[in-house]
Amino acid sequence: MFIKQFRRETMQQLTLDKVIGRKKEIATADLGLEVGMLDEENGMYYALGGVGTRIWHIMEHEMSINAIVEQLLLEYDVKKEVCQKDVLEFIDRMLTSELIYISNSI
Repeated sequence: MFIKQFRRETMQQLTLDKVIGRKKEIATADLGLEVGMLDEENGMYYALGGVGTRIWHIMEHEMSINAIVEQLLLEYDVKKEVCQKDVLEFIDRMLTSELIYISNSI
């Protein structure tokens, strides 16, 4: 129940204008069409594929969630509302896994 409550609170805090960034402490490796990530602090390994990999590459520098959505709309045939929803859910999972952070400024 705590995890569900935490995720719900996180999603409520996420808006398209939030600026996010990749945590520098996360070791990453490009594995062809995937990105492998290792959080050495907690020993967890993560893998991203498909659009998740593309989002990770777009997030090379801090940027707003809206900027990520706009870039994806240029690259993929997807409705804006669907893209926004999917990106917010993806960012929520990345925040919950502590792979990214919400920045105070850009």
